Amino acid sequence: MLRLLLLTISAFCISLNAHAWKSYSDAGSLLADRSRGRCVEDAPKGFNCLSKDIRYVRTDTGTMPVRLWSVSQLDGEQMGAILDRYNLPREDFARYAQEYGGQNKGNSYSWIAKQVVLQGLAAEDGTILLPAEYIQVLPISDKVALVKALDYRYYFVTLDPEKPRLFKLPFARFEFYFIYGRKPETPFTLMFHDKTATDARGKTLVV
Repeated sequence: MLRLLLLTISAFCISLNAHAWKSYSDAGSLLADRSRGRCVEDAPKGFNCLSKDIRYVRTDTGTMPVRLWSVSQLDGEQMGAILDRYNLPREDFARYAQEYGGQNKGNSYSWIAKQVVLQGLAAEDGTILLPAEYIQVLPISDKVALVKALDYRYYFVTLDPEKPRLFKLPFARFEFYFIYGRKPETPFTLMFHDKTATDARGKTLVV
């Protein structure tokens, strides 16, 4: 029965599989969304976007809507302050961005800091739930999200506007699928599968 349930969920998730809720390649792609009216107009000042588009996540009593919070055009000092919070050297961040983020090998740290788009989460009214300090954010509930951090690895993170905490994933090599959470009755759902496993029952995690 459990195996059948997992396969059913897997089939549904695969049909909705995509790279992200919203992924920006650089500051220019964020600017394009701003110019197309895809951002809330009364968002805080700066080069940012609070998405008009919302997704629903689970809570203890039901579901709640969240918005994607994206910022870019940070200078080296601003980006450095974020990197310091995660104990990530600037040269390592620049190297990861070049190797995994599509940045040109010749781009300097300060240039990369300007071009990278960082993401977080906000409530429907704009209250920040998770600071924009990650390459990619996939919300799971009102307490946790899946993020691609500044080292371009995936982690679970607690939703905390001041001191979010990263947690390693339970699988070393994995693939994941997700339900987008466009409706309250189908909130954001992620399914992980260990790529090294032969037993789906023991190596699949649905969150």
